[in-house]
Amino acid sequence: MKKVAIIANYTENLEISENLKLSRKKLTEVFRESGIELRRVRMSSFDSKKGVFLDYVDFNEKGEFEIFREEYKPDVLWNRTSPGCMYTYNLLEKSGYDIFPNLNLVQLSSDKYEMSLFFEKYQPKTVLLESFFEDQKIQDIFGEKVVLKPIRSNSGKGIEFPKKSELLVNEARFEGLKQLYIVQEMKDFSGGIPGITDGIHDLRMVYIGGKYSHSTLRVPQKGSLKSNVGAGGTEYAIKKEDIPKDVWVILEDVLKENVDIFSEDSIFSLDFGYSFDEEKYYIIEVNCSPGVSFGVNVKDLFLQVFFPDLARFFCEKLGIDI
Repeated sequence: MKKVAIIANYTENLEISENLKLSRKKLTEVFRESGIELRRVRMSSFDSKKGVFLDYVDFNEKGEFEIFREEYKPDVLWNRTSPGCMYTYNLLEKSGYDIFPNLNLVQLSSDKYEMSLFFEKYQPKTVLLESFFEDQKIQDIFGEKVVLKPIRSNSGKGIEFPKKSELLVNEARFEGLKQLYIVQEMKDFSGGIPGITDGIHDLRMVYIGGKYSHSTLRVPQKGSLKSNVGAGGTEYAIKKEDIPKDVWVILEDVLKENVDIFSEDSIFSLDFGYSFDEEKYYIIEVNCSPGVSFGVNVKDLFLQVFFPDLARFFCEKLGIDI
């Protein structure tokens, strides 16, 4: 059986929610049905001299996650963590490992400022927090409500929606941190997407190996503006034929012009929001590690489409006949 290892940031405490445990177990089962052993490794246990990992995580006989403290050498690595990505890729490639998704994509998705420059045509106005504080002209281009985001974060962590005036009077709070945040123009996505939803949302389009896999709609819990599932949002399956034409036009433009990033070695999602007043779609972000945790609304979609698409991707990379 071929071996794929997910690079993850696990610690000695492996406690996770029952839902996430079930999702990971089902993903592991789908891979095994395709002839692939799926485990998790961490860079802190990588021995660069031997080119092996000194421990790994897998399910034990009781169906619980356990750290097995023995040497492990997978055939292929699946990177689902981004910190130190360039060093990580260089180190592992020197040891002969193939790593997916490609490094260009991981670097783009792990830096929200770089992302704003890359998708400038389709993103709200974005500046570094440092520039926002230092330049009155930059402050004037923003309305009273803004979005404050850490440059490196995921699952909606650290995102705030302050008034511009409140942010300006709290400059001291960010002393030494001004290059670690971006300020974005606040867009109103509360008008929904015609024919799909009538409230705050983001529309997720998932691609695997450069090919469309599936799409979902994520909506925040009541009183929140964050649609991320990790921040309490709920995810729903969306049929391909229901995706608005304008979203496909943007995708074609972005993917066609950047084949080195969104290549056959890529796994990613692009999240969209619709401004009803402007009649315009915006790219919220690109994510090189779309979540595999499923709720009841997307369970069938993940088990029948998403997980098999991931397994097929790695079968192709490993030379396994499908």
